[in-house]
Amino acid sequence: MIKKRRVWGALVLALALVMAACSSGDDTTTSAGGATTTTGAGATTTTGAGATTTTGDGGQVSQTGFSFDLIFHDADASGTFWGVMKVGFDDACDVYGVSCTMIGDPDITKQAALVDTSIANQVDGIILTLPNVDALRDAIQRAADAGIPVVTINSGSDVFATTLAIGHAGQDEFIAGQGAGARLAAEGATNILCPIHEANNAALQARCAGVEAGAVGATVRQSRSTSPISMPRLRRSRPRSATRQSMP
Repeated sequence: MIKKRRVWGALVLALALVMAACSSGDDTTTSAGGATTTTGAGATTTTGAGATTTTGDGGQVSQTGFSFDLIFHDADASGTFWGVMKVGFDDACDVYGVSCTMIGDPDITKQAALVDTSIANQVDGIILTLPNVDALRDAIQRAADAGIPVVTINSGSDVFATTLAIGHAGQDEFIAGQGAGARLAAEGATNILCPIHEANNAALQARCAGVEAGAVGATVRQSRSTSPISMPRLRRSRPRSATRQSMP
């Protein structure tokens, strides 16, 4: 449940960042460039360029006529990880009253092509996972050149600032791995396997480096195989307490 709340919160933050880059206004009545802003009774409504923005007493912003794409590095948004992200994305879009689409591809070249498709569709903002910054840097540049703000999420916390993305919502992967490694060592683990199931995902590499740094006194091995891992073998190597308790 905590993990789901964190994912939902990260997506709301990412969407808020994109929306902030898409629209801004003063608390006065103005008319310029085809847009009209009216403030009164604790609410502000801005209409222009096919979009309407309404802010109520609580400061909640609702956008209609805006569209956003979330582009991720997988093809299936129904799994145990991406499924949670999709629920959070859909909820965040409902909260802000915008039109949203979640699309993905595990092939990094095709993920970059999806960014170009979103640019061609003239979306108002892009939320993008960043497993390989070098492969996606130019695509982010093209979006920025087209005036489309990009916020990165999930992978890329340590490298997004080297691109033209306006922000990132996610965790520091090294610190996350370090915490996991320290917890495993505290539970008595001496032989730890850290699978890297996406060979070109820099976030997974940073996470495993963190596990190695945090698991003082333990042997940490990285596996880049996409073959199924033998869970019975792992269970035999884990201390009993670690099998009874869930990780934080």
